[in-house]
This record gives sequence, C-alpha cells and structure tokens, in this order.
Amino acid sequence: MALALDDSGKLEHFHVFGEGHWGDWKPFGECSTSCDGGQQLFTRTCNHDNSLPGHLSVDCDGENSEYRPCNIGGCPGSWNCWEDDGHCSTSCDNGTQIRRRRCDNPAPTNDGDECPGDNVTYVQCNIKECPVYKWGHLKELNLTKDDLKEMMKEELNEMKSNLTIDSKNISASIRKRISARDDRTSAASVGYVGVALLVIPLVMIICVDAPRVFAVVAIIYRKVCKCKSVKIANAY
Repeated sequence: MALALDDSGKLEHFHVFGEGHWGDWKPFGECSTSCDGGQQLFTRTCNHDNSLPGHLSVDCDGENSEYRPCNIGGCPGSWNCWEDDGHCSTSCDNGTQIRRRRCDNPAPTNDGDECPGDNVTYVQCNIKECPVYKWGHLKELNLTKDDLKEMMKEELNEMKSNLTIDSKNISASIRKRISARDDRTSAASVGYVGVALLVIPLVMIICVDAPRVFAVVAIIYRKVCKCKSVKIANAY
C-alpha cells in the first residue's frame, strides 16, 4: 500500500504494482563503418502496466540506450590498375603480353578478404603481320644448322655464284687502269705555261720598238763599262 496525491491534491491510497520492465534491445541507425569494427546505437523502451485503477508503477532501472560493436571483420581488398609485365612475346604476328595487378587499392586489413579474381592476365600485342621471307616457313621448324644448310643448299650455291669475283677480269681491269693515260695536268706543264706568258709580251715589245730598245741597252752597257774603268783606275 502506498500514499499519493491525486490531481485535486487529495491524498489517495494506491497499490504498488512494481517496477517497470524493459522491452527488447533494438538497433537504432546504421553501423558507423562497413568493416574494421564500428559502433551502432541500440535502444530499449521501459514498459509500464497502469491499466488497472489504483495501481502505480515506477521507472525501469538502468539505461535505455547503449553502443555495441558492429562489422568487426576486416575490410576486403580492392584491385589496382593493370600494368604491363615485360615485353610482347613477338615483334609481329599476334604476340602475347603479360599484365599484372596488385590488391592494394586498398589492401585487405585485419584478415579481410582478398580481391576476387586473378592478378595475372594475357593480352594480344603486335598483331600486325610479319614480313614474308623466302624461307620464312623454316623458322617454325625445330631444325639444326646442318639441316638448314642442307635444305637451302641450292639457294646458297646460287648466291655464292652470284657473289664470286672473276680474278681474270680483275687482273685485266687493273692492267688497263695502270696503262691508261693520265689526263690530269702536271705541275711542270703549269710552269711552262707561266714562263711562256711572261716571255711572249717581252718579245712582242722588242719586235715593235727594236731601235729604241737597242739604244737603251747600249746606254746601259756604256754606263756599266765606264763604272768598271773608274774602279780599275782608282785601284792603281
């Protein structure tokens, strides 16, 4: 039995039914992270039974909300971009190229799942056609060097004959070259031409005015002889 005031302020007697009772915990909102251990809010409701007249219930004991861990598993990894590894297997005629990718974008954490799928793939490369050679089909055969020589014997002999040099023809050509006339202008010829170009004008001048030239020569000769006579007289 308990005493309590009603709305008018009059003291009344109530029977205490007991404390309120909690309902079930229910999640409120979503987990704070999708992996690596987040937190989520849970709430519960305090239920009262006041349906009977003259009965009174008190509040539930404890909290009506709490945080609980969620998505405690590690985060899965994610693939990075494909990258070429090495070179194309051939320079032409549909080769293959290795490509790899790493599971580090980001990498898995706390034992999280690895990236799904393969980290290696093969793609086509250098799909252009190869040039055609006369013996191109032989490259696909597993032949030794002696086998190739035997199969290509006729072609090699033909090439050898085309490349053979006739020694007789070479000797004849060398002899012809040695005995051939040298048409190049020699240094002596150039000297003779120069002397002729100097002498010819002098001869022409002498022929045109010979008496004057002879008079000049005679005057020069007399002066030279006179000088010699004076030197001889002074000596005695």
